[in-house]
Amino acid sequence: MEKSGSPADDLGGSSMECGYYKNPELSHLLSSSSASRFIQSDMAPVEVSTSHTVASLFLGEGSQAEHIMFLAGVKSKPATACLWVLWVIGAVVGLLVVQRSLPLDFVWVSLLMLPLPVVTLLLLSVDLLKEFLTSVDLLVIFLLQIALFLDGMFYCRGDIRRVFWWCYLPSMIASGLIDAYPAKYRAFFAKLFYTAALLILVIWNCLLIFRWQVFAGSTMAILVHHASDQLTLLAFYCRHLWCSIYRPDHFVMITASVCTQRGSGRRQSMPNL
Repeated sequence: MEKSGSPADDLGGSSMECGYYKNPELSHLLSSSSASRFIQSDMAPVEVSTSHTVASLFLGEGSQAEHIMFLAGVKSKPATACLWVLWVIGAVVGLLVVQRSLPLDFVWVSLLMLPLPVVTLLLLSVDLLKEFLTSVDLLVIFLLQIALFLDGMFYCRGDIRRVFWWCYLPSMIASGLIDAYPAKYRAFFAKLFYTAALLILVIWNCLLIFRWQVFAGSTMAILVHHASDQLTLLAFYCRHLWCSIYRPDHFVMITASVCTQRGSGRRQSMPNL
């Protein structure tokens, strides 16, 4: 049972999410002849508590402090809008400093980027995080984002512009964990988050190629290496953005293995959906 007033009360009327979705064609496939073969997920149903957030580990599940954080970071539109406005201001000013369109001292405005990803990370479901923290996709995304972070630090020549990349790092971490965001608000949040990530990635590469021309005279191997990293990260961002638009109720990072079975052999062992 959930405590009243917990964040889970606003997640579509239930604090539990199923580990997989019903397949409307499954019954038809199972009723086919024994010679038929079909593919399906072999993932068993997993119940997860959406009220068991990262913040609840420190503040207590269903506590007043966690409820206030949920209101400020997710449910309250004015409060959430303020977090996004702060993030956008920090990102825009920080990028202008990185390309030296503003004095270096303005880079400290990038600190405004921190509240949004910090609140986001605290409101993620612990049970959902356990489902995909060991996934290969998440590992690849984090490795590519580490490469982007190191590129940013390197091409800022070790000056104070590095503050922008340190402030953007929590947003990079949060971007790979959006599957664990409160379900009712996940799709809309993902649209905003990955659109912003795409813009920063594109702007950064435009600065490298056209503004600073860092690849002038570089070998083909260096160009291919950089392009492959950036295009792969771009593809991951686009996949998350596409899913948030066209498959808003589905997870992206949480996946299940798929097997082939004959119609009569699997029918008796299927769980009651």
